[in-house]
Amino acid sequence: MFTRDILYLNVSSFRIEVERVGAPRLRERPVAVALPHSSRSPLLEVSREARAEGISEGMTLGVALRICRGLTVISPNPGLYEKASSALGMLVAQFTPLWEPHAPGHIFLDMSGSRRLFGPPRDVAWRVEKELERGMTMRASLGIAANKLVSRIAARTVPPRRIIDVERGNEASFIAPLSVRLLPGVGDARVRTLFDDLNVKLIGEIATISLPHLRMIFGAFAIVLHQRALGLDLDPVRPPVRRPASADEITLAEDTNDDRVLLGHLYSLVEQIAARMRTAELRAGDATLTVRYSDGVETTRRADLPIPSFQDFDLYAVIEKLYFKANERRTRVRHMKVSFAHAEKRPRQLDLDFDEESDDVSVRHSGLLEALDRIRGKHGYAAVRFGRVPPGAVKKKEAIADAEGQRCRGAEVKVVPATPPLLGSSAPPLQLPFQVSLLQQAPRERSPLSSEMRSLCA
Repeated sequence: MFTRDILYLNVSSFRIEVERVGAPRLRERPVAVALPHSSRSPLLEVSREARAEGISEGMTLGVALRICRGLTVISPNPGLYEKASSALGMLVAQFTPLWEPHAPGHIFLDMSGSRRLFGPPRDVAWRVEKELERGMTMRASLGIAANKLVSRIAARTVPPRRIIDVERGNEASFIAPLSVRLLPGVGDARVRTLFDDLNVKLIGEIATISLPHLRMIFGAFAIVLHQRALGLDLDPVRPPVRRPASADEITLAEDTNDDRVLLGHLYSLVEQIAARMRTAELRAGDATLTVRYSDGVETTRRADLPIPSFQDFDLYAVIEKLYFKANERRTRVRHMKVSFAHAEKRPRQLDLDFDEESDDVSVRHSGLLEALDRIRGKHGYAAVRFGRVPPGAVKKKEAIADAEGQRCRGAEVKVVPATPPLLGSSAPPLQLPFQVSLLQQAPRERSPLSSEMRSLCA
């Protein structure tokens, strides 16, 4: 019988580990990733040392600072994390073409067909761990099992720099004595139901409950829960598939939640993308909009286009609908990204619509866009723009990206006691027990990094 060898790479607190590559002084210290502009900002990620102090993800910054005075808070840098994720993908691709990114710093590797080339999966895991530490100075825990479910659970049971190999056929007995919190996809609400209503705390206890009884409480999810409790998972490792797409993004010079301003920037992005697609004779099949807020939270929405098109008016109508679906929070927006996946080139059916009015409108739109393309091709994009586009939207994306990088790159937050206002001062008294101030990052210590990571953190 053919058995699979699935390796799960788990870099705990990936964003913090990436920051520690450029700032080794942050190692072995309680660190959290959050925006320091407000005491109500949620913690996006915390280190192992911070968890030992009672800090957890989702906790507000003000509460975390009261619990741990020595907590170091760093601002998120999504661009740096994306580059680090790409470097990690290139590292694991040396060992197998079947690898699936599960989350930043978490990757599944299917080593079933690589035994003759690299040896047993335990040897491969050891080589991956050594390459990761040598080339990227990161620590990881690795789990090996016959499926993705058990390998993921196994990697979470060991500390960094440890490898655990679950013997094939003993998946159910391995996960039986573990807490139900380690079972993927259960969630906090179902965990409370298992704890409070059923008094079930171990995965093995779920496997002993009959399926009809589980269905009475969890409904259709009971079958999935029962299979996971038995360590059964037939999901294959799916390599990342990238569709050809045209995309553009903008980081706002000043965060805002003004719909008029944000829609104007989106229209500018759609104009530039559509112009490039018309030049390449490509049409968009679906649209994706990503909105990143001031607190680092991202929202992504996607929709199919009724008819593949490269016209500004058709593409913007879809993006505008996606914007009102994605931007449901009152928090200010900092970054937006628009992406159009290219539709396959197929023979088109001739338009049999004899409505002269609609034909006149489409002809006028096409003529207008052709004229705009000629003018902008000769004099630049800023030569002609619609009134809805803000003046700042015509700036080069590289300049805006550089400004954002200077604002977020390497910023460290130091917690200092709040001082009362001076006598006679008109400044209002502080409402928080601590004051957060941004400091410039100190010169980085030298560490044995690969050229890729050195250029990534430069």
